[in-house]
Amino acid sequence: MSTIPHHHQAYLFKEALSPHGWQKDLRIEVDQLGRIISTQPNAEFRVGDQCINRAVCPGIPNLHSHSFQRAIAGRTATQLRGSQDHFWTWREAMYQAALKLSPEDLSAIAAQCFLEMLYNGYTSVAEFHYVHRDPQGKAYDRLSELSEAVIDAALMVGMPITHLPVLYRWAGFGQKTLLEEQRRFELNLDEYAQIITALDHQYQDDQRVKIALAPHSLRAVSADELKIITDPNFCPSLSEPNRVIHIHIAEQMAEVNMCLAQTGQRPVEWLMNHHDISSRWCLVHATHLSQEETAHLAQSKAVVGLCPSTEADLGDGLFPLPDFLAQGGRFGIGSDSNLRADPTEELRLLEWGQRLHHQKRNLAFSSLVNGQVHQAPQTKNLENPLDSLGQSLSLASVQGGSQALSRPTGFFEGAWADWFTLDEQDLGLCGAEGYLHSDQWIFARRNSRINDVFIAGQQVISDGKHPLERQIAAQFKQSIHRLFN
Repeated sequence: MSTIPHHHQAYLFKEALSPHGWQKDLRIEVDQLGRIISTQPNAEFRVGDQCINRAVCPGIPNLHSHSFQRAIAGRTATQLRGSQDHFWTWREAMYQAALKLSPEDLSAIAAQCFLEMLYNGYTSVAEFHYVHRDPQGKAYDRLSELSEAVIDAALMVGMPITHLPVLYRWAGFGQKTLLEEQRRFELNLDEYAQIITALDHQYQDDQRVKIALAPHSLRAVSADELKIITDPNFCPSLSEPNRVIHIHIAEQMAEVNMCLAQTGQRPVEWLMNHHDISSRWCLVHATHLSQEETAHLAQSKAVVGLCPSTEADLGDGLFPLPDFLAQGGRFGIGSDSNLRADPTEELRLLEWGQRLHHQKRNLAFSSLVNGQVHQAPQTKNLENPLDSLGQSLSLASVQGGSQALSRPTGFFEGAWADWFTLDEQDLGLCGAEGYLHSDQWIFARRNSRINDVFIAGQQVISDGKHPLERQIAAQFKQSIHRLFN
């Protein structure tokens, strides 16, 4: 399915969420590649305009996904009676599923996962991909075969993808040999460079695909290896050398304690002391931070990738969000294990988790507007996006996710024309206008799908339906039955 418009197009939105808040009669012009070249609020209809008579939101970038883990959604909620369950036991279930996947299974599961994302408001995805070898641990004839399966699934669905092949070298701090059940993840530096180069070459002409870097974590990549692959000159292939870098970090207290024992420093502390952490970086989870780490990370302009549904499911803990945001920190959201693939659930749980912890309400206001620290006014004015929690959460996640995926999204010049329309028949949105569209969509939504989705200015979902839905679902079901029956 192509997502590239074949001609210049103009759209007139009844009401849309711009970087300045909700605006009526917002007109945008989109070039032939699908980028926005002009915006005008309070505009009048012009001959040739395509009118969108629903509330329109910029698409939410999903900055962290392991699509293959969609296969085990709902399959890890049991335990041996009398035992205790935690992240490290969940990980064993994930390993067993990963060992069974064929390339066809991986593609089918990824396609279903990406389609579910589109149905819920994600319009781009960063896929943190670490299954590289065959089930016996042998290299495929093309090292990039499984990466290609995932990328091609995204393109079939119509989802732009920032693909992050993962370097996964060790089983723990101190360069412990990978476990037998991790055999499909292993790559050496030469193999990693080969995959990056092959993917760069194969997708260099497709604007929907970006290839980026992903050292798995400090426990899975040595200090020397991390230095090599994060150098701007590593593997200078056909795309830009200064590509984004994503890394898991400080997700679990066990990881923090292991890092302290090995290095004498906490994970984020060590990373910031040894690398120039900047807007190029996305630190995924970063759950357990000291006050000093929180301040330094906020000042770095890096994006923190928060995945509340997975972090809750795995019992990770709560990110220190209010302190981070008060200091100008940037965040985006991800579906991670894809137990769910719904940005409203991530944003709602992000806020609600903070409320339960702090015993206060409306805590997740971002202090950033268009990348600049903003001082909230003393008198609340609901025209300001910081005064509506829904607006603030939406805009902050679009901004942070766009940075992490290196794919600008939103209604401004130069951004990709990725958006979705809200279903006005959803009783959770009854009576909504202006900022209430955002607040009610996140906190009161009832329907399981949004209405229409546009990628690069071209419609890929219409009235809640994708043309390949049945085909994708049938292939997904076949794979699940083969894996678990």
